[in-house]
Amino acid sequence: MKVCFLDRDGVINVDVHFLHKPEDVKIVRSFPSLMSNLHDQGFQFIIVTNQSGLARGYFQWEDFQRTHQEILKQLPHPILKTYVCPHHPEGIVDRFREVCGCRKPEPGLIHCALLEYPQIDLEGSILIGDSPRDCWSANTCGIRSFYLSGKPVGDKGLPLNCTAVDDLYKIPGLI
Repeated sequence: MKVCFLDRDGVINVDVHFLHKPEDVKIVRSFPSLMSNLHDQGFQFIIVTNQSGLARGYFQWEDFQRTHQEILKQLPHPILKTYVCPHHPEGIVDRFREVCGCRKPEPGLIHCALLEYPQIDLEGSILIGDSPRDCWSANTCGIRSFYLSGKPVGDKGLPLNCTAVDDLYKIPGLI
């Protein structure tokens, strides 16, 4: 099974600072077309998202769920599963304050998907993210990634199996 792992904020929806209200959801203009193109190529979709706003106390789990459901309603194809990391080492919510293995760039969210869906074809799968941490998470698992450029890359740079693109429209032609 080919999977397109998707970061959420900045790839699927316009990145709003700690998005937590359904009425603030705006899907990235080129995302529905990308999703349909990849669906036609046989990809299924899994979201892997860091949501440190939960650990920081900016919003509650119920806020996240309502907002996420609004995002899913606006997509042209179904999402197989969403994996969420609510942790942050400097969080103020005790149950989410920790250094974990699921906060990207750690590969824990992808590992959870691989445990639940062992039929995932790593060589045929991809990840699309808007942060180098997304791409490093994919790299650890042997998954090719696409970096939606626009944010600083940082000192660590991008992994070798990552392609930087300036628009989601370009990705299907690069697979």
